[in-house]
Amino acid sequence: EVGPRDVKKQSAMVARRDIREKNAVSLVNITKHVVELLDKIQENLFQRALDYRRTNTRTAKNYEEFKEIADYLNINSGKFRIRQVNLTVNFNRGKDLIIKATADTQFGKAVVDGSFTIQQPIRNDSDFIIDRFTVEISNLSQPIINFVEVWEEGSGNTLPRKGRTIVLEVYGDIDHPQIKGLENMDLNF
Repeated sequence: EVGPRDVKKQSAMVARRDIREKNAVSLVNITKHVVELLDKIQENLFQRALDYRRTNTRTAKNYEEFKEIADYLNINSGKFRIRQVNLTVNFNRGKDLIIKATADTQFGKAVVDGSFTIQQPIRNDSDFIIDRFTVEISNLSQPIINFVEVWEEGSGNTLPRKGRTIVLEVYGDIDHPQIKGLENMDLNF
């Protein structure tokens, strides 16, 4: 800030909004002062972000701890935040169902791309066969990454990945789906 009195005094008021502080600074020294001040502001904001992350990160070592964390994050109380959902569903020729979807939440992003065949005539067992169903899970939050690591270690399974993205290729009868690379895992829900 530079007002008429500041001009007479050859100074300016410099404010730090991160700590709500104002100081008068000589115009002769203002460049050096502002450069140093920006470094201090950057350091302060970075430290506040680290402190926030440290106090708000929880690690799940097992499923019970994961449920406790999920409750803490208000998932069960309806405060699960979905930032974006895109969904496209096509039903072709009365027997092929094609689904494309993206869901972005506070825990990560899932991209779904799949097709199903509806058996004709309809039988008493499964009516749906999964032709191709891919789920790509990315941008996971640290608590979810920790939970996946604990699950993989405890179960002896490793989820298929492309880089850091978990890629699940699901196929088979919808009542007994299989995941490519995890065929021996029981997926009945």
